[in-house]
Amino acid sequence: MDRLSSPSRDPEEGLTLEKLFTGRAVDIPGIQQRLKRVAESLGLPLSDRTKTYNSRLVQELAKWAESEAKGDKFHDAVFKAYFVDGKNIARTDELVSLATSVGLPESEARHVIKSRTFREEVDADWKDPSPWDHGRSNLRNRRAKDHRLPAI
Repeated sequence: MDRLSSPSRDPEEGLTLEKLFTGRAVDIPGIQQRLKRVAESLGLPLSDRTKTYNSRLVQELAKWAESEAKGDKFHDAVFKAYFVDGKNIARTDELVSLATSVGLPESEARHVIKSRTFREEVDADWKDPSPWDHGRSNLRNRRAKDHRLPAI
């Protein structure tokens, strides 16, 4: 399994931002200040995060939510959980809770996560970035658009 399709690449408890950027000249407080300014200008709430979590299973569950006409609601719920409330979106129970909060059935959410039903669709998205970045291959821009925030 390659590193993009593996939810176990990062520990479930997440990584501190300092550990994530170890060995790189990254101004974490500066980036967070800029993100807060941009989010504020867009009317989006944003808290200071201290950790990051593997979002692979979120992406797979989001594909399912989209197939059930609940994609926008699910994306909004995940945004709030992660960027506002600091929830650990790598945990299955958290993902299931987010799915049920937008009207998706708990048992189906658990099945989608356990069986990795949408793994190949998410893999395809990562291999072909054009739906997000209009032909540019800049990963930062693609990720920013996924989270509805401008690139940093």
